[in-house]
Amino acid sequence: MNRVVTLQDIAKDLGISKMTVSAVLSGKADNLRISKNTQSRVTEAAQRLGYRPNELARSLRRRFTNIIGFYVGHIGISASDPWLSEIIVGLQEGCGACQKDLLLHSISPIDEEEAIYTSLTNGRSDGLVYYGPKNTPLVERLCASSIPVVAIVDALPQIPSVVGDDVSGSRKIVEFLAQEGHKRVLYCSQIMEASSVHQRQDIFFKEAQRHGIIVDNWDVVKIGKEKELLEHWRQLPTERRWTALVAWDDLTAYRIWATCHREGVSVPKDFGIIGFDGISSSTSLLQLTTVRVPWREVAQQAIHNLVAMVDGVEVLPLKVLPVEFVTGNST
Repeated sequence: MNRVVTLQDIAKDLGISKMTVSAVLSGKADNLRISKNTQSRVTEAAQRLGYRPNELARSLRRRFTNIIGFYVGHIGISASDPWLSEIIVGLQEGCGACQKDLLLHSISPIDEEEAIYTSLTNGRSDGLVYYGPKNTPLVERLCASSIPVVAIVDALPQIPSVVGDDVSGSRKIVEFLAQEGHKRVLYCSQIMEASSVHQRQDIFFKEAQRHGIIVDNWDVVKIGKEKELLEHWRQLPTERRWTALVAWDDLTAYRIWATCHREGVSVPKDFGIIGFDGISSSTSLLQLTTVRVPWREVAQQAIHNLVAMVDGVEVLPLKVLPVEFVTGNST
């Protein structure tokens, strides 16, 4: 194995002091009035000898780690979730572009708040991308801490945030339903303390009312309860049956669609299904009508904003990325 080249090796090669070599390679030569000729000689020798700076030692001196942390504060969400996987890929790509490493915090939202806070702010990372509830003591403490934080997916008023355009997305869904002549639809909502969830639902209901569309609401279609939803639909009088079902997210929509297939309900003949997020199905046969959110780009932008904050650059308090309505064979 080749021996690591040190500052002392360069100094010995040039016949100058180690302090002079260190000053040149750390960018402090001009402050110490080191001649341009000496600076050039040090730079050339470092390249010729194959010198590589000790990043760990250098980061400790600068108090930077070149690591960005990511924490999920919602219970029940794991990296196996295809939606979250998109976010993580985007974070990795953003870190790669900024020459940073990504640290995925494995601490659970059910852990003690003090333990979570300590883990997030113990100096292992230069900044934190946060996805979780907004009105919590943890968020308040993070805001008061010295670590830069960027919120992702759900906008937080106290923290610079990067999100998809939930408002525009819900409006696009209602416009499509109105154009297709739907008069009664079902909205499958979610009980979660998240601005994206509330915005999607609130705007949908307001826009539907403006277009004269009657909306029935089904609170939280939990995994395994989709069959009950279909039984409810079958028991309704024909005039009260919805002709389209709008789920607050794609994964809920896919679960309902799969249950329809098993239970003999034809999609979109009996009713259409629309999701939100733009997550691809595991099979090409299911092409969901949905609002496609550029989640990878959202995550990448969050990294770029966070790196700017670490460098002392002010960023926009809210960055909203545009979304696209796409039709599939579920409507």
